[in-house]
Amino acid sequence: MVPRRVPPYRPRVLRATAAAVVVAVGALGLASAAPAASTKAVPGASNHRLTLTTPESAAVRRLDGILPHASVGEVLGSGNRQASAIPALAPPRQAGGFQNGFRFASDDTSTTKFFPQGITGTADASATGLVDGRKALLVSWYARNPKTKKGTVPPGVRVSFIGAEKLTAAKYRHVLLVNPYMLPDGTADYRPTKSHAGGIAWVGRRLYVAETTGGLSVYDTARMWKVSATSGDKTKVGCTPNPCEAADYQYVMPKVAEYRYRYAPKYQRGALLFSSVSYDRASQSLMTSEYYSGSPTTKANGTPDARLVRWPLMGDGALRPGSGNVTTPTGLWTTTAENVQGALTIGNTVYVSSSGGDRHLYVGGLGGKLAERRWPNGGEDLTYAPASGRIYSVLEHPGRERAVVAVKR
Repeated sequence: MVPRRVPPYRPRVLRATAAAVVVAVGALGLASAAPAASTKAVPGASNHRLTLTTPESAAVRRLDGILPHASVGEVLGSGNRQASAIPALAPPRQAGGFQNGFRFASDDTSTTKFFPQGITGTADASATGLVDGRKALLVSWYARNPKTKKGTVPPGVRVSFIGAEKLTAAKYRHVLLVNPYMLPDGTADYRPTKSHAGGIAWVGRRLYVAETTGGLSVYDTARMWKVSATSGDKTKVGCTPNPCEAADYQYVMPKVAEYRYRYAPKYQRGALLFSSVSYDRASQSLMTSEYYSGSPTTKANGTPDARLVRWPLMGDGALRPGSGNVTTPTGLWTTTAENVQGALTIGNTVYVSSSGGDRHLYVGGLGGKLAERRWPNGGEDLTYAPASGRIYSVLEHPGRERAVVAVKR
C-alpha cells in the first residue's frame, strides 16, 4: 500500500510508575505501556471460501517443455544487484527492537515506478531455513500507474531473490512474475502479472501472492524459466513473436494456480480483502489481513474492523480443503488497529504492521489486547525467521525510508 504520509514518529510519554516496567518497555521498543489496539475472535468463518483452480495448466506445461529451467540456487548465484547497510541515522533504524537490515541498490531505493510490498523467505519455505543450500529473502514489487498512482502497469510484478547470509552485503536479482495462457492456434505464451502483490508467502515450492479482491495466486519457485533473449526492450513481455522476452529480466516465474475467493452470502456486505499474507509454521497455516485507509469503524458506509483470517495448510504447503477444492478459514478475528499493512502469527501471538497515526508494530495474544512497538514509515508485509528469532518487514517509500528491516520477535 501507499498510505498517506504522516509526521515523524514522536514517542509517547510513559506513565508506568515502576522502574522495572519502564526498563522492560524500553528494551522491547514499546511506544506505550498501555495497549492501544486489540483483536477479537468473531463468527462467520464458514462464509468465506477459497476454491483451487488451474485454468492455464496446459499453457504452463507447454512452456515448461520449451523454456530452460532455473533453480532457486541458480537465481541467487546470479545476483546482479548489491544491497548495502542502513546508515546510522536513517529512519528505518527507528523500528523498536531493530536488529539488522539493508537498503536496496540505489536505483531500486529511489525508483517511483516500482513499490515493494510483500516479504517472505527460505525460513518459510523450508523447515531447515535453506533452499538449495542458501538462505534468502524474497520481496515483491508492483509497477504502479504513474498517473493515477493506483493499479498495476506493465511489466507488472517482480520478486527480488536476495541472498540473506549477510544482509548488509547481500546480492540479489529481480525475477518477473508471468501468467501463462494458450493462444487460439494452440501455442502457449505468457503475459505480465496484473497484481498489487501486497503480500507473499513461500511455502515449499509454492509462492502465495495476495490478490486484493480475488484471493490468492500461486507461483512455482521450482519452475522458474530462463529467458535467453534479453534485447534490452523493457516493453516486451511474452513469446509472440518469438523469442520469449520479459522486459529485459533474465528469469520469469509462472503462475500455476489460483485460490479464487467467494463470499457465501453473495449479495450482502462482508467480502474479504486480501491485502497481505504470511506463513505460520506453528499452526501450519496462512494468515491474511485487510487494509483500510484510516479507521474502518469510523467509515460512513459501516465497513467493519479490519479482519485477520487463518487458512489451514496441508503438509505439502497446499491449502487444506474441507470438501472438493474448497478451503474455509479455521479462524477469523477483527482488529481495531488502523491501516493494517501486514499481519503475522506465531501460534497464538499476532504481530500487526500499521501505517496509521504514529505508526506501530502491534503485538499480543490473538483475541486480546495489543501493545505498541515503534515502527518506521511505510512498513508493509511481515515474515518470521525462527532460527534468529527475527521478524522482517519491507518499507515501501522511496529514498532514505526504503529498506528491509529485521526486529526482535
